[in-house]
Amino acid sequence: MDAMRTYRDWESVCRAQTGSQNAYVTTAGRQRFFEDSRREYADGRITGAVYEYVGEDRARLIGRFCIRGDGSIARAPAGLLTAR
Repeated sequence: MDAMRTYRDWESVCRAQTGSQNAYVTTAGRQRFFEDSRREYADGRITGAVYEYVGEDRARLIGRFCIRGDGSIARAPAGLLTAR
């Protein structure tokens, strides 16, 4: 599926940048990570949440993402959009 291809592209960028498959650093230097919802949709979309680290052991929800079944991004925080 194309949605999975986009998701894997995000993971590749994250691994290259931080060594983790779902953590990245924004252009403003903020450390964030994303988690998929682990839910299956008939149209193939992937949804999930994006968090920002607050201190060493805490994180806060800053937004949600949705990758359409065709691989296009319907919604995501700006920092994640550029992690392609």
